[in-house]
Amino acid sequence: MNSAHSADASPTLLIRLATDGFSFAIRHSSDEGMPMVHPYAIDETLSMTANLKQFVKEQQWHAQSFQRVEAVAVTERFTLMPLEHFEDEQAELFFNYNLSPRDNEEVGYNILSASNVVILYGYDRSAARWLKEQIGPVHLQAEASLLIEQFAARQRRESAQALYAHIGNNGLGLYAFHGDKLLLANTQCCNSASDRLYYLLYLWKQLSFDAEQDMLYLCGERRHIDPLVGQLHKYIRHVHPMDSGHTLDFNYFISCE
Repeated sequence: MNSAHSADASPTLLIRLATDGFSFAIRHSSDEGMPMVHPYAIDETLSMTANLKQFVKEQQWHAQSFQRVEAVAVTERFTLMPLEHFEDEQAELFFNYNLSPRDNEEVGYNILSASNVVILYGYDRSAARWLKEQIGPVHLQAEASLLIEQFAARQRRESAQALYAHIGNNGLGLYAFHGDKLLLANTQCCNSASDRLYYLLYLWKQLSFDAEQDMLYLCGERRHIDPLVGQLHKYIRHVHPMDSGHTLDFNYFISCE
């Protein structure tokens, strides 16, 4: 650790937890800009908790203190409800009404006041509990919450309608806006370029978006985005690649400091 960092107060730990891999960054108060993001390959034959144990052990975080720990839960299991109808004691009941309950799943929620919605999401109960026991209080948020907040902020500067597609290895997160008003937030399981192209064009048509005026933004890994851009340009004029998903997640926390 360099001398600038050694003089700092405890740093912030940022962790992204997904079933296909973790990533993390450590941000010191003296840092400027985005800290280096480190990917971590997991063993997909093991549970989330078992992978977390190995992950934390290898990073040797047990002996280190953090000012705060921000964790992103990457999950397609989320649902939205209007903020004015939300009651926290009914969160689990509403979530399980929309999505079938799963073993070892805890229901959390994030309030997005700017969009006037609440995201209810499921996460691994055992993994979250173990992480809190090992490294202290953890502020957990669903990835969908972070994406909606950032996309809505971007839309406050735009007048056109826009569809944002967040492309993962096995899924497609879809977020549609009219100005900064959220029209839709959903996920679609798919793992091929042809399936992604189909769902994007199908949703564009269902939303009655204009092929000449409205905007389509693609974010995720470039290996998923690049095969789509040329094909989409045949049907939609404004198609724009964005930053990777990991950068979007961590940039949100930095922008809130």
